[in-house]
Order: sequence, then structure tokens, then C-alpha cells
Amino acid sequence: MKFRSFHFWILAVTFVAALIGSSVYYGQQSSTEDKILVFVTVGIDQTKLPAENSSYELQRASEHFSDVVLGWTVEPSFQEEFLVRTGNNYAFTGQRQEKQNLLFQSSAYDFVDGAYSTEGDALLSLLNDWIAAYNAKTNAGYVLAIQKVNFQSDVEVSTLAPKVGTVLLILALTAAGLLTHEYATTRRRSSSAA
Repeated sequence: MKFRSFHFWILAVTFVAALIGSSVYYGQQSSTEDKILVFVTVGIDQTKLPAENSSYELQRASEHFSDVVLGWTVEPSFQEEFLVRTGNNYAFTGQRQEKQNLLFQSSAYDFVDGAYSTEGDALLSLLNDWIAAYNAKTNAGYVLAIQKVNFQSDVEVSTLAPKVGTVLLILALTAAGLLTHEYATTRRRSSSAA
């Protein structure tokens, strides 16, 4: 069983057709959405620490604590408290931007002027409460040094992943069909020759 040259032409034509078809389909489906962005910088209140700590040590400690904060946001009890405070089922994602800077994003549902700040403020309030509880239990001095809530309107939603996935799926199915056809043809020839 061998893959013949016209099979490659079939795959090439299929690739071009799938690429054009998925571009047209997902081009019509392109959409925008509103996003809520909450930016925080984790720091340490230096008035609560001994004077012998270096600025490098404090920065490293803040960096490590930012991982703790990101971990909290995926904790089910944190999500439940957030739901209670907002009254809506908002989903958000968190990521480290750099060192101790964290960015949380959420799609804004049923946006009404000013409503996004309620969600952002609820997230900041909850983070501050959890940090205060952590500080009380561990005698630490962590704070959210910078806290900003922003709103982005009409953010373009990327359709690249679905396009690539569609093209790859169609190519895989076409290749499997060609190989199955070639295998069946070869078996038919070998059985009739015998």
C-alpha cells in the first residue's frame, strides 16, 4: 500500500477548500465582547517588618505570595464567596503579568453603565479580605499595593483556534479516507490475483 501522488493533490485541494470554507464560516461568526479587567500588584507593608529585610527579599516574597493569591482564585470557596458578593455567576481568569503583577479578566454579562465596577470592586474586596485573614494568621504584612478596575468594550474574540482545528480535522478525515480506500483497493487486487 502506497500513498500515490494524486492523493497529495486531493489533500492539497481539500486543504485549500477547508481553509476558505472555515475562513468564510468563522468570518461571519466573528464577534466582540465586553471585558472587565482587574489589575493588582501584590506588595508588603514594610512598617510591619523588621528593618533588616532587603528590598530584594521583599520583592521575592511578594512574587511568591502572588502565586498564593492566584491559587486562592481557583479555590471553590473563593468562587462561592465571589458569587455571593456579586449576585451573578461571573467567571474570571487570573494570570501573572510580571513578577507580583496579576491581571484578572471576566466577560461582562448584561452590561449596564457602571455595573462592571461592582464586579471588579467585589473581586478586590474579596482579595483584600483573604489577604487580611492570611496576615492575621501568619503575622505577615501583605497588601494589594496597586488596585485598578478597567472596562474594555467591543474586544474582538479570536476565531483562529476554531479555524485551525476545522482545517486539521478535515485534513485528517480526508487522509484517513484515502488510506482506507487505498488499503481496500490493494486487498481487492491481492485477493483477485490469488
